Amino acid sequence: MRFSVTFGVRGIPARSILGIGGLVALVACGDLLGVDDYGPALIDGGSGGGGGDIDMVGGGGTISSTGTGVHDWAQVFGAQGMDDAAAVAVGEAGVVVTGEISGRVDMGGEPLGMDDTRQLYLAVLGSDGTPQQALGTTGMADPLQVTAIDALGDRVAIAGCYGGEGFTIGDDSVDPAADQNAFVVQLRVTNSAIEVMHATTLAVDGTACALDVALTETDLVVVGESNVVVDDGLDAIVWRVDMAGVVTDTLTLDGPGDQRLTAAVTAGDDVYVAGDFGGEALGHTSAGSATVLVAKLNGSNFTASAAFGSSNPHAVAAIDVAGDQVAVVGSFFGGTSFGGDTLLAAGTSQVSDIFVLRLDSELAHQASFRLGAAANDRPHGVAVAEDGRMVVVGEYAGEVTFAGLSFVSVGEMDGFVAAYDADDSELWWHFGRRHENDAVSGVALDDEGILVTGRFFEGFALEGEVLQSEGNSDGMAARLLW
Repeated sequence: MRFSVTFGVRGIPARSILGIGGLVALVACGDLLGVDDYGPALIDGGSGGGGGDIDMVGGGGTISSTGTGVHDWAQVFGAQGMDDAAAVAVGEAGVVVTGEISGRVDMGGEPLGMDDTRQLYLAVLGSDGTPQQALGTTGMADPLQVTAIDALGDRVAIAGCYGGEGFTIGDDSVDPAADQNAFVVQLRVTNSAIEVMHATTLAVDGTACALDVALTETDLVVVGESNVVVDDGLDAIVWRVDMAGVVTDTLTLDGPGDQRLTAAVTAGDDVYVAGDFGGEALGHTSAGSATVLVAKLNGSNFTASAAFGSSNPHAVAAIDVAGDQVAVVGSFFGGTSFGGDTLLAAGTSQVSDIFVLRLDSELAHQASFRLGAAANDRPHGVAVAEDGRMVVVGEYAGEVTFAGLSFVSVGEMDGFVAAYDADDSELWWHFGRRHENDAVSGVALDDEGILVTGRFFEGFALEGEVLQSEGNSDGMAARLLW
């Protein structure tokens, strides 16, 4: 299980260039190395118990955590430029992390990256967070944005969008078909090697961005948005891609108004997708300019779909499935209802709050609630366990109340990790408090717990002392226990 999308203005995915019993591994960004350094700045800490303080080698500062959601270990890596870790998943070889780097970075093996150009990377972390192996791109893809990762067995898929001259990864290359191109890279990752199966440009008659990817036993599904029919706004698009990188099917939602699919997750033979739409989509008429859409895809057919929300705008961030449970998170403005109580944003109609929506496997409403403060709040990921426990991650600004306690952001935006029981009662909350725009951007589960992803600038902390950055942004991974 996995997910990652990072948000920008009005709660729409900024990574879309078109416009819009427990483990928690946090991946973030924030430059923690000196100007002349490249390589991992390691944070080694004890496991279990109360967490304690974790000393960071090469960057200064500590992280600590006590009580529930205790800190186990952390890993920081980056170089001189704007580096991040956009997404995380769990495969047979362990924790896999992807993102973008600017400059030379050591992630276990030969340094990756190129001076003054932005590159994609995949890093494999061991059980203690130590980098085991990594692979990166070369080339002049500008812009280049990684939006999502998924893992199934020894297969890993990475999706995003790029421009410029394209890029090369392993022996495969992608060449641009437009100013902005959707891409997917599929790899086979074992304990000893990373093999590129294919790197594929998902061409459309116009510009496009891939916003999420879901692996199945026989192929993979990529969802995103395209600007094929400019006069009608954005179109939602689904690509099915086989093991060789051949696009075998393309489904488009191209009704009037903007259509956007931003999230996908596999459940057996089905793939659940989610997004937001205006006008009409899959037989539904939107209540406003951006209504929540959740659908179930089997092969080339949508076998179930549901629309939710009021006339106010919504933006879906993430979806996850466990058993007969479907969880969706996103942003909303003003007030909304998904079939339960009316949810009212804490701020004005111009700022967003977070909605959390639970559905059954046939997309019927089970529960819904809001999370947020009086300023803009944005979710970036959700993960639901078989026993119903759930983790929501994102960023918030201002003062938010959780489990009877008040948390006030220190920076412009602070990242958070919020855990809930099966009945949606609040279990624990961790947050990064420092400066600039901090965010926790994605989440994934394995048999032991939870993995999440994010970013930070200047400094970051999870219920403890702050990691001080010395430049722009680096990547960071950490483990928390339930």
